[in-house]
This record gives sequence, structure tokens and C-alpha cells, in this order.
Amino acid sequence: MRKLLQLLEHYGAGERDKIALVIAQVFILKLGVPPENVFSVLLNDVMVAKGTSLGFVTTLFRAWLLDSNLEELMAALRRGKVEERLLEFFPQQRRSADAFAAHFGAEGLHELVAHSKKRFADARAKELRDALGEMVGEGAGVPEACELLKQRKAKDGGLAEEAVVGAVWEALLKGAQAQAKGAAQLPAQLVKTVRGWAKLLQAAAPSRKAEAELLARLQTTCYDDTVLLKSFAELVRHLYDKDVLSEEAVLGWYRRGANPKGRAVFLKDLEKFVQWLQEAEEESDGEDATPAVVQAADAANAGA
Repeated sequence: MRKLLQLLEHYGAGERDKIALVIAQVFILKLGVPPENVFSVLLNDVMVAKGTSLGFVTTLFRAWLLDSNLEELMAALRRGKVEERLLEFFPQQRRSADAFAAHFGAEGLHELVAHSKKRFADARAKELRDALGEMVGEGAGVPEACELLKQRKAKDGGLAEEAVVGAVWEALLKGAQAQAKGAAQLPAQLVKTVRGWAKLLQAAAPSRKAEAELLARLQTTCYDDTVLLKSFAELVRHLYDKDVLSEEAVLGWYRRGANPKGRAVFLKDLEKFVQWLQEAEEESDGEDATPAVVQAADAANAGA
């Protein structure tokens, strides 16, 4: 089978389609155990550049999904060690998530497109997390990290705000864990890291939706690591002080947060801070109303 795929260039397009159909059936019917590295032959630079590999796997995937399901296809690609390398079947100049979606969408393979869209987004988020993690670990400046984040967001326009928030938070958490000398020092180190990198968190969470994601990440982190269980309220206060979290985001989480992990404990710990926010909100509403009252009084006096 490997030799046959290595010689694909010597066959015409119609013959290559027939080979793809046969190989799809070999896998679907489980006729023996195909070699793990059979698909890697198709990543030959020459065949990829000419579009031979992409045309072949397109026919193969279409035939496979006609008689089997996506889970089986992904399992076979995983065994063949190419599940994470699907973009490499595209010529270099077309190697993007958008090109992948356009090509396989036009072929009617929408299930494959939807599945791969999430995988590509996860991969880009991981790349962002790793890059920021290195900068945090090496003590790079916050402006440099913010610029990197800006560039990556511009390049990966399809990367959701939630994914960006997750990547930044995980990078900062990993940095704090590396710098803390023992578990007992992690709470203080995480607060220090959050305060020091607040501008980066601001850039990652510019909307209410992103702030909600940050609160959800924070809640999960503090719940999963018992040493941080009592740090939730303090971290929220620092994020509020640094203008990362808005009053509306904090009150929204307090009133309507859906994540049950440790929620009862965190609600109690955050109670005094929320009470202070609510009182400040009421005072602000009262101050906003004062000019209107004064204007009405002035108008009444003028009429008299």
C-alpha cells in the first residue's frame, strides 16, 4: 500500500480516485491491519506541491464518510500519525484553516470542516499560550507581550475571545507556578503575577463576554488547586482594582454564575466586596440623579 501511494504521480487523476476508493474500503472493512505510517507517504513535498496529495485524500475522505463515520476516519488518521497534520496536505501557499474550510466545504465534507475548525483553533490557542508562557518565564516586558497578543489576534481572526483569555490565563498561571517556591507560596505569587501582568489581561478581556470567561477560568483554577481555594476573592479584587474586571462583570458572576465548582465558598468569600460594589453603585446612581433634580428645581423657579 505504501509503495502504491509513493507511485501516485505515475497514475492519472481517474486512476488515483479508484485507488483512493479501494483504500477507503480496505480501512472501513478492516481487511488486515494497514501500516501506521501509510498516510505519511502522502506528505511528500513534490506530491503536496502539485496538489496530488490533497486530491487523493479528498476522494479518500469523501468515500470514507459515505460508508462510515467521522470518528472512524479520525481514529485511522490518528493511528497514521497525521490527524494533527491535515493542513500539510495543502500546498504551502494555501496552508490555512480558511483554505481547509473552503476546500472541504465545497466538497460537501461539512462534518470534517466543523471537527477540524475546533482542532485548528485549539492548536492556535496552544501556540499563543506557549509563546506568552515563554515571555512570562523569561521576564519579558508587559508591552512586548501585549504586542505579541495583538499580532496573534490580528493573524488569527477566527480565534474566539474565550480561547484568547484561556491562553493568557494559563500562561500566567504556569508562570506563577514556576516562580513559586513550593505550594504554600503559590497564592501570593499568583496575586503578584496577576497584578504585574494586568495590562496583558486587559488586552485579552476587552468585552463583558471575555471578562466572564476570565472569571470562569479563575473559579476553576481556585477550585482545582486547594491551596488557591481561599484566593478567589482576593484575585477578583485585584483584577477589579487593575481595571481588568468591571463592576458589571463581577456582579453578573455573583448573581448569575452557572459554574458550580466551589461556588458556595466563593460567594461567601466575595460577599463583603460585592456589598461594597452594590453600595458604590447605589451612591453613583444617586449622584447621577442629582443634576436632574437641580435642573428641575431651576426650571420651576424660573417659571415662578
